[in-house]
Amino acid sequence: MMTLRYLFLLLVFTMSVGQAQNKFTENWEGLYKGDLELYGVHDVKMTLKMELDIKKQSDSLYQWKITYDYNGKIDVRNYSIKCIDAQKGTYVIDENNGILIDAYFKNKTLNSYFEVQDFAILTSYEKTADDLITFDLFSMDTKKYRVSGGNKHDEQEIPEIKSLLVNGRQKALLYKQN
Repeated sequence: MMTLRYLFLLLVFTMSVGQAQNKFTENWEGLYKGDLELYGVHDVKMTLKMELDIKKQSDSLYQWKITYDYNGKIDVRNYSIKCIDAQKGTYVIDENNGILIDAYFKNKTLNSYFEVQDFAILTSYEKTADDLITFDLFSMDTKKYRVSGGNKHDEQEIPEIKSLLVNGRQKALLYKQN
């Protein structure tokens, strides 16, 4: 019974998110700049400059160039983002080195999740104002997790849950330049 309730809630959530869909459009185009804060356990451990340059290349392809500047040391990530299905909000970020990352655009937010080596990475780019994109990144160690559930409780089947410890966070407020 409890498992059916979980499945029903998941289905309702999925349908409501799909109906609230909006399109990734030209209003994201431009150069955005801000400070990227890298968090430790209790506070910001490092701050560096971050730029996000978005330019329309065609109806379904955008430049997605990220530049980091840490005390004059420049690191440029010249990516592309391609629309797969605007109606469904599916995109792919091409790192132009053989790496493709699925991204999903829903409710003014572009999200991606991927795993690399022993880490899971969740990113979010949210258009919070006409001239502002809020960037968040969370990292989790996939080797360190807790398993719970997978039992019966009060005659109900409880699904097994695997939770990962969030061990890293990055955040930036990126302001559009004129």
